[in-house]
Amino acid sequence: MKQNTKVPAKKKGQYVSIKQPAAGNSKLFIVVSIVIIGFALSVIFHYCMVYYFNLKNYPNNTFLYIPYDRFNDFYSTYKVSANLDPYGSSASYFPLAFIFMYLFTFFPANFAFGIFTITFITFCFIYFYRNVPGLKVFQKVVFAFVLSFMSYPILFIIDRGNLEAWIFIAIVLFIHFYQKEKHFLAILFLSVAIAFKLYPGILLLLYLADKKYKFVLYACLTTFVLSLGSAAMLHGGVAATKEGLKAGLGSVSNVMAFGYHGVQHSTSFFAPMRLLLDYVLIRKDALTFENDIHFYNYYYLFALVVFAIVAIIFFAYRMPLWKRVALLVLLYISLPQISFDYKLISISIPLVLFITSTEVSKFNPYYAVLFGLILIPKDYYVIVVDITSNIIINPVLIFLLILLILTDTLKFSKRKKSMQRVEVGTGTPTMKKKQLPGDKVSGIRKLK
Repeated sequence: MKQNTKVPAKKKGQYVSIKQPAAGNSKLFIVVSIVIIGFALSVIFHYCMVYYFNLKNYPNNTFLYIPYDRFNDFYSTYKVSANLDPYGSSASYFPLAFIFMYLFTFFPANFAFGIFTITFITFCFIYFYRNVPGLKVFQKVVFAFVLSFMSYPILFIIDRGNLEAWIFIAIVLFIHFYQKEKHFLAILFLSVAIAFKLYPGILLLLYLADKKYKFVLYACLTTFVLSLGSAAMLHGGVAATKEGLKAGLGSVSNVMAFGYHGVQHSTSFFAPMRLLLDYVLIRKDALTFENDIHFYNYYYLFALVVFAIVAIIFFAYRMPLWKRVALLVLLYISLPQISFDYKLISISIPLVLFITSTEVSKFNPYYAVLFGLILIPKDYYVIVVDITSNIIINPVLIFLLILLILTDTLKFSKRKKSMQRVEVGTGTPTMKKKQLPGDKVSGIRKLK
């Protein structure tokens, strides 16, 4: 369905009509072009490394994880879920994740992984297909195929078999029902995501910004019930689950946050900063990173400052839904110390909202370029062991995208106030009675 967005023309009372499908397709074309080129270049690069330079070892032979460890996130979780005693193996997922995985154990492991993969890929394809604006069926199929089968985060999730796939599906459904104002369904899916891993809880800021505090309370209660009920079903009940989860999270933190294992394939701001401190400044070997509690504390302070700046602008200024979701998603991808590349799949959510948005901004091409670059492999230089240029470039791109959104929001607010003052001074109607570019967002309710 074609939509028209009207923006003020130079002459009073006249408007310029912009066909949104054409604008949306322009953004989509930029993103898809970058994904195709980036995927192809990476495949060619690694092919040349293996067959022309005879560098057949990891990470020269793939832009994904260690080939012999392929799909192991799924199979290891499958194994510890079979007897409902996951925390006997230092597991670190929340209880609901293991109850969910227990359902897969009714099938043979390989068949279960097939169900996992096919379901995830099918969902992604349908999600992208339904949100490609104003194209013929064949074109929509091509674009959806590219975003589903050439996107680096999706390929990384499949390569690991990580449960991040189901968190992504839950968050997509949350945003879908949030847009439709079916908030009880939205809260249910968001609570499921939070009960898998804690970080999607930052999306509750959408309701805080809307001043719909009761839904924040409902989400907390629903998450608590899901987690408590799941813990009661596991071996040893709630008490054993509590102790096991505490031990598992501590073990993962020690290995990942303080060791080099948490630096490779990382999207966190923590990774390049840690690498700069330990490898460049102190010149340690990557395999012997030492506990540096002072750096850990300094990073907490850095993360808190970044979050506070974004939160202040998030609550103080009006912005389209895609920007609000993008800011929250980018924060939960980049601020935690442990954050691997499969979390980049969440970028697809604000990307889809951006493509279907009717917001008119001179920064739209830059947004599209940044989205596209985030979705491609960038591991062309091995820094040490399997730590590549990916861990530096991705956080930089995320930082630039956050900065661009904040700058665009502040500039638009300043321009809007300036136009209001001019109109009030000349006696013409104020801008409150007109709609500015970017005020209207396709498929999204108007914020109060």
